[in-house]
Amino acid sequence: MTNNHHIETHPEPTGVGRIGCPPGQEANVDEFYFWVAPGQLVEQTQIVRVPTVMGGTEVELFGVVEQVYRRSTISSMHMELAAHDGDPITDDLVLDRDGVTYAKARVVNAFPPKLAPPVEGSTVFSCGQRDAERAYEMDAYAAERGIAVGLIRNGGDSTAGRAFLDEDFLLGAQSGHLNVNGAAGSGTKSSFLTMATYQTINAVKARAAGMTGTGKAPRIKAIIFNVKGFDLFWLDRWSTKFTEDDLAVWQEMGVQSPDIFRSIAYYAPEMSQRSGNPLPISTERPGDVRPYSWSLKDIIDFGLFDLLFSDETRANDNLVTLINFLHHRLSVTRTKALALEERLGEATPAHLQARRQLTDAQERGFNSKNELGVVTFQHLLDYIESKAQPQDKELDDDSLRSMSNSTIQALWRRLARVVGPNSGLLRREDNDGSPLALATMQEDVAVIDIQSIHDAHLQRFVIATVLNQLVQWRSGPHAARNETFLVVIDELNRYAPRGASDAITKLFEYVASQMRSRGIILFGAQQQGSRVSEVVIENSQTRVLGRSGGQELADSIWRGFSEGDRKLALRLGPDEKVIVAPNFREALHVKVPRPPWAMRPEESTETPPSCITDAAKAPGVDAAKAVPSEAARKRAQGLEM
Repeated sequence: MTNNHHIETHPEPTGVGRIGCPPGQEANVDEFYFWVAPGQLVEQTQIVRVPTVMGGTEVELFGVVEQVYRRSTISSMHMELAAHDGDPITDDLVLDRDGVTYAKARVVNAFPPKLAPPVEGSTVFSCGQRDAERAYEMDAYAAERGIAVGLIRNGGDSTAGRAFLDEDFLLGAQSGHLNVNGAAGSGTKSSFLTMATYQTINAVKARAAGMTGTGKAPRIKAIIFNVKGFDLFWLDRWSTKFTEDDLAVWQEMGVQSPDIFRSIAYYAPEMSQRSGNPLPISTERPGDVRPYSWSLKDIIDFGLFDLLFSDETRANDNLVTLINFLHHRLSVTRTKALALEERLGEATPAHLQARRQLTDAQERGFNSKNELGVVTFQHLLDYIESKAQPQDKELDDDSLRSMSNSTIQALWRRLARVVGPNSGLLRREDNDGSPLALATMQEDVAVIDIQSIHDAHLQRFVIATVLNQLVQWRSGPHAARNETFLVVIDELNRYAPRGASDAITKLFEYVASQMRSRGIILFGAQQQGSRVSEVVIENSQTRVLGRSGGQELADSIWRGFSEGDRKLALRLGPDEKVIVAPNFREALHVKVPRPPWAMRPEESTETPPSCITDAAKAPGVDAAKAVPSEAARKRAQGLEM
């Protein structure tokens, strides 16, 4: 992010112009034009206030400047040349003439709410913090439900107050989910996602602190998937790039001393198929990364067998029939307890008590006609391979007998590829793995590496196992808990692609469309939202644009952003975002802070920046409560005069 200047703020609001309604530039309920007084500066993204009269009613109108124009009294470029006598250097004009600066603004709000245009001649004022926050009605929810994600842009280098998202529209009470779009390298998607996660967790925990002992205190956990390098494996380390200018943005947001992620756990796939003490792959971190993997028993216990197979495999009806046959024969119905209960240490939800369980070979007998007697992936591969041999056909029941050798061999090849010997993710010969069990995790945040998994489908499988677990957890008795899970994923186009109909994409779509009211919230991001499942995108009610490409912004999914906002997104800086939310009539232009935590190993350090330690030591300040600094309070007071 750029941080070579301090934030500038507009001084006391002043009159900058008046509404004009000439032909072709008429005012309506959505937009208006105004001329700018000589000597006044009006900029794109600036927020303005217009006291006006509508049908005898005094109304206070707010708008955001979409474009600023300059028009001279000269009617052609040839006349412009003549006015300067063809000299591009000399400042003395041969002819005197006047020009006008005028601006187009989109209506953000009106108090009282009236659906009528402002009257020509009404004075247009610049806005400060109080007016800007009021324009987006943030003053109505900031104290109780506000989640600060930056500062309201008010022109090129200026800001006017804190940019709050309403928790009710983010975490499911009225709508839910957040989606970020941005070009690679300049869209800063991961930075925004982690910052939004940090702020959301702290906002919910601060609210919970005031409800201690009521039994209604909310709880929140975040599950973050690491999809690029090991960039997100350093969120509990300070960034060497964090500066005093960056701190100033946080303090304007109301956070005196921003912190790193303290309550966090890291997970990576098991390194190899070697049995014994499980070890995660190398992540460059010291030994505090937890390994994860699944055995065949884990797959059946958690109901994940269908998710092992890709959309390509499921395009073959015979393979699907064979997969369903194996799933049925691998499992039995157990009504008294579930492996989920054993894994999570919780009472078994009643609706899950009929979950299918892996047959115990020692208990059932390997040669049982009704059970396969298979307990590991290697046993399963051997079983499938044996059934492709003609001499074994007499051992099969009608379902398997109807399958051709080529179908059975095709399934063997696909399963062998999934449980390849070079990966420890799926335990080929072990009875037990180390499956991810995150519904009852103790930490606030879990970071799960999937980028080191070379098979794209297995990356999707890992995400699906987590979503599946959370859906089960929040669909039974635990649904009554005041509990929220944030699932944070970049590169959504790879994991929930548009047009896909496989089980994993359908699971994403189910979570997006059905589970926000049960506390499962997607914080997703991608370079091209046009390549993500439309169900996932359309159910993300809070949408954020970083710098994006013109072809992408031409897609119909961005029709919720005005033409001016889409043009603005073409040239946004890395510290700028455009946000559309259900409770915003117009998009909000935001300056976002650089996170104080490291986003890659080369910038990580265990030593906090001196500006952070100085802020934490400020007298009379409780950093945990995010009290604004004295400088921030003075700036706010200056804006509110």
